[in-house]
Amino acid sequence: MTEALTLSSGGNLILRADSFGSSGWWLSPGSAAAPTDEVPPLFAGSVITEHVLGQPTYDESAAVFGHAVPDGLEAGAMHVGSLFVWLPSEFAGTVVGAMFAGLPSAHIVNAHTRRLGTWQRIWVAARLPPDADSANLCLYVIGPAGTRLFTTCWKLEAGAQPTEYMPEPVPESAPAPVAIEAAPPGTALATLPAEPARPTGTLYRLVGLEALARALPNGAGSRAAVERMPLLPASSLTVPAPAFGGSDLDDIVFHPSGNFAAGRLRREATPAYMIRGATLHGIDGTVTVGDQVIADTLPASLRGQETLWLPDWPVAARLQAGCHLLADAPDNYFHWLVDVLARYRPPVFDLFARSPEATSPPVLLQPPLDSAWKRQSHALAVPKSTPRLSLEPAGRIEVAHLLYVPELSGGTMNPPPALLETFDGMRASAMAGVPMRAPWRKLYLSRQGNSRRVLANEAEVAACAEAAGFALVQTETLSVADQIRLFAEASHIVAPHGAALANIGFCQPGAALCELHMASYVHQAYRSLAALRGLRYGCLVGTVEGEPDVPLFDQRWRLDVSLLEAVLRDPVFVGDAQAAGAEAEPEARGWWRRLIRSRD
Repeated sequence: MTEALTLSSGGNLILRADSFGSSGWWLSPGSAAAPTDEVPPLFAGSVITEHVLGQPTYDESAAVFGHAVPDGLEAGAMHVGSLFVWLPSEFAGTVVGAMFAGLPSAHIVNAHTRRLGTWQRIWVAARLPPDADSANLCLYVIGPAGTRLFTTCWKLEAGAQPTEYMPEPVPESAPAPVAIEAAPPGTALATLPAEPARPTGTLYRLVGLEALARALPNGAGSRAAVERMPLLPASSLTVPAPAFGGSDLDDIVFHPSGNFAAGRLRREATPAYMIRGATLHGIDGTVTVGDQVIADTLPASLRGQETLWLPDWPVAARLQAGCHLLADAPDNYFHWLVDVLARYRPPVFDLFARSPEATSPPVLLQPPLDSAWKRQSHALAVPKSTPRLSLEPAGRIEVAHLLYVPELSGGTMNPPPALLETFDGMRASAMAGVPMRAPWRKLYLSRQGNSRRVLANEAEVAACAEAAGFALVQTETLSVADQIRLFAEASHIVAPHGAALANIGFCQPGAALCELHMASYVHQAYRSLAALRGLRYGCLVGTVEGEPDVPLFDQRWRLDVSLLEAVLRDPVFVGDAQAAGAEAEPEARGWWRRLIRSRD
């Protein structure tokens, strides 16, 4: 922890939270918990608890550990519970969060399950009922048997957001061992370790890029830690109302909140940033400068806190110049294209490479290319001659001069026109100089075999599309170049919402897209991307099946096929491309049929 950092207590209602020296702790059956020094403490003297799932947990059985607080509460008021969690390298769970037993959550910040080997804070806010006489803060874990993780520094306080955690003074001697009360009965914690492990991490204060860019240099001849560089001008995008399809459902849940009405998206001018004396941490590329962590390089859910703990990993490389190509959720095909690869801006990169700051060729700093589709798309977007370095999970890269390009997708909802440059460049590489024909392919993108947001009657939906002349495509069976070539000549696309629809960025203007949504998750990212590319967009919304408390992405849904049949006959959807789609396929282009996995 840096000496200049001052923390405020904020009033922790969990007494002796650093040492678990109070009553009220409980453990669920089928899980185990015990103090450990396997991972470094967040603060000197803070006890770390290891949690192990002895059996699989699910939504209804995921509360595995907690603390019941009977005193100091404000009945009827908002309260927030927080704790720090550490996920080891072998972590196999899907959800790690906090909850108040028996209370609906007003706000939740779960752990990022890709952020391994570091402390991260999770929290939950809820309003206590007027007659509340206790609050039960729980660790919530969904994972298979054998899942391990660690927690420390629990806190419960009045309010809607957590304040900073104030560590307790380190006692001269360890307190007497205290068993955890089992409720229901379970395994009790073992005795506390006599001496905490030596700290091997640093607590950084969060700061924004703009705040650093506005800061005055210190001393004569010094230069600011961050300087702005021109990147993208201001822009606006008109997003029309859906041209076909629609729904009579009343319970549609939009993301973001809104509706299907026409709108206009505006973006302010976007700068790039030159960061001096930067250090990048882990595969997420979190950037620190001195004792400050740049909030812009963190996932959005972590930017609201004041400090962040990061391990003191070994320095893997020291560079004179580098370009930041890292972003949250790089394992999702959509986010990989629009939030990672799109940050590679050749004109800006070349300008940086010629600047006095880059006395050696700048290195492209990127997530690991750990899948075939990442390697293939990267090769289409970035010249082979560009030096690059993939960060490792437990390493740091020190960069004297770092070019940072912010995300360009507008939170996936407000893409700038410059985003098309990435798609156009990759399309040109994939087409390898072969001219594109006018759009003529009719594609149905199947999600068969996908375990999330399952379209229960997809076989029926796909058969309806095939009867109208659509080819059934499973994009995960194709190379990225083959996907690009298919979409580059697509005239009509029907598809359930999913990452494969990122490929509409490779379409030609005028193609028609009918997106299929489930009512509980109408995500509008592809509606805005379709508007940016000049596609004709419409959609259909299906009903959710089963219990309403099933986690969102585990829900099953069903589409009324008669609605799709109507769209496939709609002149607005069919459009002028119908004749082109009915043309005989050129013999030279017969390759594409070998790429389509038919339902037969």
